[in-house]
Amino acid sequence: RLVPRGTHEYDRLLKPSEIARFARAAGLDAVDIAGLRYDPLREQCSLTQDPSVNYLMHLKRRTASVS
Repeated sequence: RLVPRGTHEYDRLLKPSEIARFARAAGLDAVDIAGLRYDPLREQCSLTQDPSVNYLMHLKRRTASVS
């Protein structure tokens, strides 16, 4: 409840699985995903295991295989 109702259009938000799919199509691999929690009282962010609301994804370009 940090932002007013109607601020987000939830049907337009991308799920982590969708980002990973787009990344694979672009030649990237998902290395890690982390949730992000914001504490408004302390004005601090921290990483969590829960990516259900806010998240960060670490992507890495695939290396060419050597034959």
